[in-house]
Amino acid sequence: MVFVDFSTPAVQAIFRAWLCEHEARIRALTSSLPSLIESSLAAAENSRDFRPLGLVLDIDETVLCNIHMNAHTGFAAAPSAGGLRPSGASNGAAEQGAPFRVADCFDFRIPPGAWTWSDVTRGSGDDISPPYPGAAELVATAKKLGLTVFYVSGRRERLRAETNDNLYLTGLDPGEAYSAPPGRGCLSCGSRRERVPNLYLLPDEYDLTPEGEARGSVRPFKESCRERIERTHRILATVGDQLSDFGAHCGDNQFLFGHSFYFTP
Repeated sequence: MVFVDFSTPAVQAIFRAWLCEHEARIRALTSSLPSLIESSLAAAENSRDFRPLGLVLDIDETVLCNIHMNAHTGFAAAPSAGGLRPSGASNGAAEQGAPFRVADCFDFRIPPGAWTWSDVTRGSGDDISPPYPGAAELVATAKKLGLTVFYVSGRRERLRAETNDNLYLTGLDPGEAYSAPPGRGCLSCGSRRERVPNLYLLPDEYDLTPEGEARGSVRPFKESCRERIERTHRILATVGDQLSDFGAHCGDNQFLFGHSFYFTP
């Protein structure tokens, strides 16, 4: 994976443009869900396939931004006079001389009464991944329309507790809307949610080396997850940002929200 120097104005401009494109694509998909469902139900009527409909979503760089998690590898750059600045954010805001985090571009607030930003970062030194604009609305609309939301991610199984918390805290838990927990705490100290329903994560032992059975790609794993989903649900659409998010068992519609800054096989 190649990391990008965000201190350059050209890269910042590209990222700003990509953020706008990504939000527009998410919101367009949200608006199109009713018509997609109508077409799928008509096809199901003809084929007598009455399985409930499901929506399959990738997580990282599709609904959550975690580019900033790579700061320790040199992905981030110190903010400069012409650099990007947080959009009024106070939680985790970039300071002069501190590493610039792409996540600071997001107008995202931890819900009142929940964990503070310092609580979140105390355990591992990493912030939670903020949701891309429109992602929470996509999940909420899907749920309202009767879709079952499935997350199929290349994140490792050992990150399940953190991923549960991240999805729940940012309004992306399809099983339950966010409500302030009775106590404050650090996300890294344990999940406040037992589990987000229908969350598929990459087994810790899955070999991603070029010499492994999967030849360094998560595609076979994600195809097997969608095959399992299809046993009980008809997949309305699969949504992701990498070609490896697609392949067999993608359902009726595929939405590739191409990413300008990285590629994973």
